[in-house]
Amino acid sequence: MAGQINLKKKINEFLSNRKYSNNLIEILACLDDVNKVKPNTLLGIQRLFVELLKKHAMSSQTSEDQDKKIKAAEEKYKVWLRDCYKSLFPKLFDILFNGESEVQIQTFSTLMHLVQGEAKYPITLSKPFPEDKLQMLIKNILSSPFYPVFVERFKEYLSFKDVIFYSFKSMSTLLSENFVENEEILMNVLNFIKEIPIPNNKEKLFPAEAKSEEFLCGNESLALNIKDFCTFSSKIWEVLSKWKGHTSESTKLLLMVLIDKLMYYHSNPIVITDFLMNALSFKGPIAVLALQGMVNLVRQYNLEYPNIYDKLYALLEPNIFYTKYKARLFYLTDLLMMSTHLPEGLVASFIKRLSRLCLTAPPQDIAIMIYLIGNLVLRHKGLTILFQNSDATMLEDDPFDAKQEDPYHTNALKSSLWEIKMLQNHPLYTVNVPARFINNPLPNVEWDLGNYLEVNYDEIFNKEFKKKQKNISTNFEKPSDMFQPTVTKLFDHFSLV
Repeated sequence: MAGQINLKKKINEFLSNRKYSNNLIEILACLDDVNKVKPNTLLGIQRLFVELLKKHAMSSQTSEDQDKKIKAAEEKYKVWLRDCYKSLFPKLFDILFNGESEVQIQTFSTLMHLVQGEAKYPITLSKPFPEDKLQMLIKNILSSPFYPVFVERFKEYLSFKDVIFYSFKSMSTLLSENFVENEEILMNVLNFIKEIPIPNNKEKLFPAEAKSEEFLCGNESLALNIKDFCTFSSKIWEVLSKWKGHTSESTKLLLMVLIDKLMYYHSNPIVITDFLMNALSFKGPIAVLALQGMVNLVRQYNLEYPNIYDKLYALLEPNIFYTKYKARLFYLTDLLMMSTHLPEGLVASFIKRLSRLCLTAPPQDIAIMIYLIGNLVLRHKGLTILFQNSDATMLEDDPFDAKQEDPYHTNALKSSLWEIKMLQNHPLYTVNVPARFINNPLPNVEWDLGNYLEVNYDEIFNKEFKKKQKNISTNFEKPSDMFQPTVTKLFDHFSLV
């Protein structure tokens, strides 16, 4: 306690009279032993330097009216103060890494208060924001084993537009210096970018009508150039996408960061397509994320990319029903197939692919795919021929080549939707009713898949439980007597042992 009182006294003396200037040496020495530093020590030093910044005591500007000798002495004193201020930061970063948890948290708070103080009261007019201090802080956060704790604190400042701008600038500088040495730092970098709240519209990031409270420095006139920000974003993407040693987890996170943040601020978004197309070959959630990115590019830039429909066609496999991302895949398929200018043969292949999947899909997924098929037919009215073709009514007669990987050469136009016809006899109301759409005139508007994407077994069960059935199905073919089965097709493929 005596030590704290003594420190407080020395700080007050230093701030009140220059004859106590040497107190600053003793005050800074309190930070030399990391194990002895207390939160109150940091608070006192924070108060001291914020006060110096407010008074412009370290500013390089001096009064023009001063005598030359006084002016020289004043400048010498300011240089000394700036040197002391500069020496403070290595000490604070040492404590941030090696101090006790309570002290580390206070150290982080002190560092951010100093950054804020210098942003509001710049030491030099040529540096309106202390980006060097912020960059050092971000570097230490990203490489710290206590990253989750520090990033939670840093998020409190990410609502400020100048912090967002200079955080991206710092990241682009650090990454260009080969800062990412291992996967742990890489994941920290990706998670850090993920936390930065930037809109998917460039015009909204740094609007001209921004208010002073939206800036850490409190100066709404601070020049934040959106073109510079896009340059930083592009550099960040270039380094992260080319980093060698990506795992499936880091690739997924990289794609999420790209889709949610970086894509909208890339100087040339078209260069992203090669990465996304390669990612589509991974299958699974990585492919779905890549597909999301491609959909965004197609819709925003009217992009046409070869083989994208081949990649999408390959993703529609039976194993999707056992994944968490299946609803997202159906939704993205609907978006990507939105154009009415696609070849009918291509669209017919997708319709047949989905129809076949309906035969083995869980009930909640069947309804989604039926409505997706309906939307595709609505966009291409000529495909109603698939409702009427009577030459292909069973699997054996179907000319559709399900094994053909190229959706342009499956003979789908010669086929029919016998699979959907079959589903009209499905025992579940939530399946057989949607399947009847091919018997009726097409509606004027498309089905909104969003209403069906989150349907689960519980909802289907509750709906079926409340329904009153006139006839209960106990077999898919009505038996003629108790012991002799009338089914012949079943025994073509199975035998009872």
